[in-house]
Amino acid sequence: MGLEFEVTFVILSLDPLKVMDRILGLSSIGPYDLVFEKELVFTDRYFDTHSGELMDQRLGLRLRQSENTGLICMKDAGKTSAFGGIKRTEIEGPWTGEAMDIILDALRERGIIRDSTPCNLSGISDSAGFLYGLGLHIIQKRETIRQITKVLYHQVPVARIDLDTVRYQADKAEILHHEMEIELKDAQEETHLERLAGLFEERFYNELMPWGINKLLTGFALESMYKKGMIQGSQPDRHIYEEIMDMGIT
Repeated sequence: MGLEFEVTFVILSLDPLKVMDRILGLSSIGPYDLVFEKELVFTDRYFDTHSGELMDQRLGLRLRQSENTGLICMKDAGKTSAFGGIKRTEIEGPWTGEAMDIILDALRERGIIRDSTPCNLSGISDSAGFLYGLGLHIIQKRETIRQITKVLYHQVPVARIDLDTVRYQADKAEILHHEMEIELKDAQEETHLERLAGLFEERFYNELMPWGINKLLTGFALESMYKKGMIQGSQPDRHIYEEIMDMGIT
C-alpha cells in the first residue's frame, strides 16, 4: 500500500497532440530538468458489483494490461490540497501476487465481496474471469497511450510527467481525452508538486486546465454527454469540459 500524490490538467486545444509535443520538447521548466523516459500503451478495465458498491464507497478497482504485464490496482478518492493536488491511497501490483490478496481482504472487510475462500491464483490465467466469479463486472474499458518524462531537481528525480491520450468508447463511437499528470516520486515533497503545477499552468495558461476528476468519472461524463448529442466528433471541446466541471463531480 502506498500514497499517490499528483496534479492533473486536461489539455484544451483544437490540436491537443501539438500541445503534448511542445511539452515533450521541453528540456527544462523553471529549476527542473525534464528527461523523456518511454512510451507505454495499455488497456484498463474497471470493475464494480452490479449494485455499484465500489463506486458508492468511492473506490476504483482496475486491471491494467500492458504488453505481457498484468497489474491490479485499487485506489480511494483521495483528498484535494489547496492548489489542486490529489493524494490517494493506492494498492497496486501483479494481479497474481500480494496486491490481489490485500485488495480482496479489503473488499471483504468492506462487505463488497462475501467469498471467504483463501485466494489461490496458481494456474489461473484469466484475471477478469476470476473477478467475474466474485460477482464483479466491467463498468469501463479504455485504452491509453502514455508518454512518460522524468522530472529532476538538482539531478535528483522528484516527479514524473505522464502525457495521456485516452480512448473511451460511447456506443460504437470513440471519444478522445488528453491530459497531463504530474506525480511526485515522494508524496511528502509537496512543494515540488505545487511549484511544477504553477510553472506549467503559467507556461501553457490557455491550454491546460486543472482537472480534479479521475479518468473513470471523466469517461462516464463524456459518454453521457455524447449520448445526449452534446459532443460532435471524437474530440470534446473546452465547453464540454467546462460543463463537466460545473456538474460538481468528485
